[in-house]
Amino acid sequence: MKNWDEFAVKLKSDKYFNKFWRPEGISIEKMPAGKRLQGPVVIRQTTEVRQQTNR
Repeated sequence: MKNWDEFAVKLKSDKYFNKFWRPEGISIEKMPAGKRLQGPVVIRQTTEVRQQTNR
């Protein structure tokens, strides 16, 4: 993603999960292991988020 840093700053969550990794309507059991086992990406640690909100 070209503007990942800007995108990540705007997110309200600590994690990001791309909706294209697991499209709706497709059974997870039928997906290849790479997609089936894919989890969210940690954008920032929880302690980092707390520190930013306490400023």
